[in-house]
Amino acid sequence: MNKNQSVLLAGGTGMVGTALAHYFNKNGYSVYFLSTQTKADENYLKWAPYDSFIDLKGHDFFDVIINLAGANIGSQFWTEKRKVELTKSRVESTQFLSNLIKNKKLNTNHFIQFSAIGFYGDRNDEVLDESSSKGSGFLSDLVEKWENACQLPENITKTIVRLGVVLDYNSGALPKMLMTLPFRFATLFGNGNNYIGAIWLQDIPKKIDLILKNNIKGVVNLVGSEAFTQKSLIAFCAKEQKRSCFFVSTPAFLLKKLLGDFSEVMLSSQRVVSNRI
Repeated sequence: MNKNQSVLLAGGTGMVGTALAHYFNKNGYSVYFLSTQTKADENYLKWAPYDSFIDLKGHDFFDVIINLAGANIGSQFWTEKRKVELTKSRVESTQFLSNLIKNKKLNTNHFIQFSAIGFYGDRNDEVLDESSSKGSGFLSDLVEKWENACQLPENITKTIVRLGVVLDYNSGALPKMLMTLPFRFATLFGNGNNYIGAIWLQDIPKKIDLILKNNIKGVVNLVGSEAFTQKSLIAFCAKEQKRSCFFVSTPAFLLKKLLGDFSEVMLSSQRVVSNRI
């Protein structure tokens, strides 16, 4: 990207969107947000994707559109109702943006569609890159529907970013994983040997900027270069925080019995690498 270009963030008020907005603002880009709330700020544009409503305040072109919209995967148990909400929040918002672009009501040069490495399912220690096949399970099926909802004209560069688990000491899942470290123990889900395809939050904006500068299209796995297991990740963080700890395991069968499909979030093993960036 070049300075003075414009970026539109859909679903951009969460952890990743906030990091992207800060990075691009700091580097001189004009950043706009699609929000479901009415705000006086000219950079906030209201939309209601379920109702096919959007108020672009006279803007019809953004150099880049980044779609992060979607309800939080890990915030609630996966009841059948919640599964519908998770799917609807991703598929319908993506379809709405795609239709706006196809109908030339919204225009862009580069569309980045965030999805997730959940596409690959639970694959033990198999090394997974962008050419790897789809897995099985609710998350894998959800990601497939999500990505397929992004249908754009051929003249627009489209990048599907399969995001790994986002690591940050102050937000997201990591503080919950480390919350017992002050008591010198950490809880493992299962035996702790499952791989976590992960990326540190501060690395995400730089990699997105790299995608834009090199006009990379197609599928890109957004993960770090280090392959962590659940156990090695906690050990790494404990060492960084100068804490020692012992591990307490929660049996996988118990998690599956108590949490049902939601246990997929905690137990799936995804040794994901990126061969694109």
